[in-house]
Amino acid sequence: MTTTEPEYARRINRSPLAYVRHTGPYFGDERLFQRLFGELYRWAGPRDLVVRGVTEEIIIYHDEPETVAREKLCASCCIPVPADTETAGQVGLMTLAAGRYAQARFRLDATQFGAAWNWVFGEWLPQSGYQPDDRLCYERYQHHEPTEELDGTTGRAFVVDICVPVKPLPRCRVVVSNARCASPLAACARSGSMTLF
Repeated sequence: MTTTEPEYARRINRSPLAYVRHTGPYFGDERLFQRLFGELYRWAGPRDLVVRGVTEEIIIYHDEPETVAREKLCASCCIPVPADTETAGQVGLMTLAAGRYAQARFRLDATQFGAAWNWVFGEWLPQSGYQPDDRLCYERYQHHEPTEELDGTTGRAFVVDICVPVKPLPRCRVVVSNARCASPLAACARSGSMTLF
């Protein structure tokens, strides 16, 4: 597994996404995502919504795996589409909320996605000065051939951006009388005066 340090991007007026949604277990099931994107491309292709090697693929995760039963987990496989796109049947339309996201690029095989997500939340995020925001996490894939066969036994590598909505940790305004301290947080604790903003 290889990665780059997360970057921040403000997402404003994100283009709508056409999606096919799955409810149930999905961890490590590469063929499930192949099938879902296959359904999406079969709908999008005749509508000229796919550019081979350019179309961006997005997988949105709607639940926290630690708190939701596996059979109730929900994920959406998406591609960007024009705002006036009409959908029907298994294909729906949604838009990601604007805001700030931490984006870390990984090169992974099919068995390493869990470790990558754990690194973002368990190692990077706690020391980043940010906290998770109340928006949806997602994975972003670029420059994939829609018809490319996915087979977890081939050792195929995926280049994926893991995107986590974040917001700054609350800061404290220090009011200290006759005290000197190197740490603002320690000063807050000693003075008993802290204002969040």
